[in-house]
Amino acid sequence: MVQMLCYLLECLLAEENTPPDCPKELYELYFVFAAVWAFGGSMFRDQLVDYRVEFSKWWVAEFKTIKFPSQGTVFDFYIDPETKKFEPWSKLIPQFEFDPEMPLQACLVPTTETVRVRYFMDRLLERRRPVMLVGNAGTGKSVLVGDKLCSLDTDAYVVKKVPFNYYTTSAMLQGTTGPSCR
Repeated sequence: MVQMLCYLLECLLAEENTPPDCPKELYELYFVFAAVWAFGGSMFRDQLVDYRVEFSKWWVAEFKTIKFPSQGTVFDFYIDPETKKFEPWSKLIPQFEFDPEMPLQACLVPTTETVRVRYFMDRLLERRRPVMLVGNAGTGKSVLVGDKLCSLDTDAYVVKKVPFNYYTTSAMLQGTTGPSCR
């Protein structure tokens, strides 16, 4: 979690977000945003408790310097690069256009969650930091990563897809990748 905090700070404290003459409160704003996601971003909802909601309540009660909007949780907002204020992730959802030529399982319908995940993937990959998505089957992890990989500049990146499942072993992976990748 501390490593992720450092990675997110590296991504967020870029000169376009925090120019040299910016007030120190802006650094604190980005630090709080990074800390919320580094420490609470991997929390989930089980059958009894929504741990993100519990984390959000705890955060708002303990850390009062940076005020989040009162509706929703601390995870429902991002920092708008222009206004430097919290805005709902829903403002970033692009209009969906259905392509009848594309298989349905390959379609990525933008939602608040996909916009959030894509935001962090974009920032981390810009800084050449690792990304690993974890979640239940059928939540769109592969489609989201596939969409990102397809959008990468082919002059700068080489993409090799190696499918994994519950039965994949390290020996199977080594056999798939060939000698050039070892």
